[in-house]
Amino acid sequence: MIRIFLCSLLALFLPMAALAFPGLNEKDKQEAEALIAAAANAVDIRQDPAKPFELKARILTKDLGEGTYILEWHSRDKWRETIMLSKSSQIRVRNGDQSWTQRNPVVPPEVFSEVANVLGLTNPLIASPVKVDSVKNVSADGCAMKCIRVSQKGMGAIEASHREECVEVSTGLLAQRKELSAEEQVVGFGDYVAFETRHFPGTIRSTHGGTTVEIRLEGLKTSDFDGTRFAGVAGVEPWTTCDNTLPPSVINPRDPEYSESARQKKIQGTVVLLISVGAEGKVHDSVVVKSLETSLDAESLKTVRSWSFKPARCGDKPVPFEIHVEMEFRLGS
Repeated sequence: MIRIFLCSLLALFLPMAALAFPGLNEKDKQEAEALIAAAANAVDIRQDPAKPFELKARILTKDLGEGTYILEWHSRDKWRETIMLSKSSQIRVRNGDQSWTQRNPVVPPEVFSEVANVLGLTNPLIASPVKVDSVKNVSADGCAMKCIRVSQKGMGAIEASHREECVEVSTGLLAQRKELSAEEQVVGFGDYVAFETRHFPGTIRSTHGGTTVEIRLEGLKTSDFDGTRFAGVAGVEPWTTCDNTLPPSVINPRDPEYSESARQKKIQGTVVLLISVGAEGKVHDSVVVKSLETSLDAESLKTVRSWSFKPARCGDKPVPFEIHVEMEFRLGS
C-alpha cells in the first residue's frame, strides 16, 4: 500500500484557528457543495466500476481492547462485513435483495454500529442531498482547510442531521467530521492510502460520548471471491433489502415518562435504542445500546415497544428494518 501522509492527520483533534467566511453567497455555496461532493467521491472505493476488494483494519478501544474489521466487497449488492471485538462478533451479508445479520451480544451493539458507521462502507449509496449552511476558513497546524456546516434531511424515523465537514484545501480530502447533535461526535481522518483511482484513510479516530474508537487500516487489495462467501449466514433468516430502502416512520409516538427516582437524582441525558421494525410495522426486537439510568432505560424500552410504524419500503414492498432511536430526558427549568 502507498501511504499518503497529509498534514490533516497531524491536525486531528487539535485546536483550529477559524476565520469567518465572508457572506455565503450563491457562488460560495456552490463551491462548498462541489468541495464536499469531490471529497466524498475521492474516498468512496465502492463506486462502480470498482473492482472487488478486501479491506482489513484493526480496531482499538480503551475499554474493550482490540478487534478486527473485514469487508469483502464484490459489488453494491453483494458483500460480507465481519466485526470481531473481544469475545463478540457481528456478521452482515448482502446478496442481491437479501441480507443477513448475526450478532454475539457480549459487547454492546453500539460498538459495532460505531465502527460500521464511521467507516461508512456498508451505508446506503443513495442519500438525501446536503444543504450548505455556512463556511469558514480554518488553519490547523499550518494546514489550510475549509470547514463547511451542512444539514441533511432525515428519512422516515431518522431525524435530520447537522454536521461540519473540514476538507484540506491542498488535497481535497476530508480531514475531520463533527456531528452537531446533543452528544457531539468528532471523527478525524488521515494517513490516506491510494487505491485504484481513489484514496482511503489509513487512520480514523472517533470520539463520541466519552468513548474513543480508533481504526487503523492493515490491508486493502483487489480480490476474487468464492461465491459461497455471500450465500448468507447459517441459522439466520434473510431480510429483503434494496439500495434505496425508505426507513420506517412512527405513526403514534409518545414520549417516555420520567421515573421518580431519576427525577429526584436530577438525571438528564439520552438513551439510545436499536430496534427492529417488522414488515407489518410492529417492533420485534429492542435493545439499549447507550444506557443512561436503569429506570429510564426500562421506560425507554417500554415506550418504543408501544409504538406503531409505517414500515420501511423497498419500492412498494414493505420490508423489515433496523433503526436507532434516541429518547431524550430533560428536566424543565
